[in-house]
Amino acid sequence: MNRYIGKYRVCCEWDRRNLEPIKEDTYVQCSGNGQIYRVSDNLLAYYKPKRGNSEQFSKKLIECGVRSVDNRSSDGDMLIYFAEDSLDIVANMVNASITGADIKPWSVKNLRKLEWFKKKKQFYIDLGYYKELSEEEKEILRQRLARNIK
Repeated sequence: MNRYIGKYRVCCEWDRRNLEPIKEDTYVQCSGNGQIYRVSDNLLAYYKPKRGNSEQFSKKLIECGVRSVDNRSSDGDMLIYFAEDSLDIVANMVNASITGADIKPWSVKNLRKLEWFKKKKQFYIDLGYYKELSEEEKEILRQRLARNIK
């Protein structure tokens, strides 16, 4: 999915034991906790952890010209496979994020948006895996940046 960095917000999964980014496990972030990820060379999948009406959505995708639609949803989630050349159509329909498109997938800016991290943030700070700068440290960095710009 790295070829879509700059067009969509591409994120990666994180190892929850030590907060190491799993760089080869990337996805395009979509609204409603949805994700678009690679299944094979020319096949992508849209996953959403809430059911929704996957049959109706699949029909809508086909009507919009999406190729190779394969609905593999279950009772608890939505999973739809589709041809990669239809990504722009699907991305538009599922509100793929374009805000932060230039952020690298393994940036902590993406980590901080994840609900599981927000809930356990202090746990990771206590273990020393995550550090937030104090206001004093932030001010020192701002001053250094201001000097470098001049």
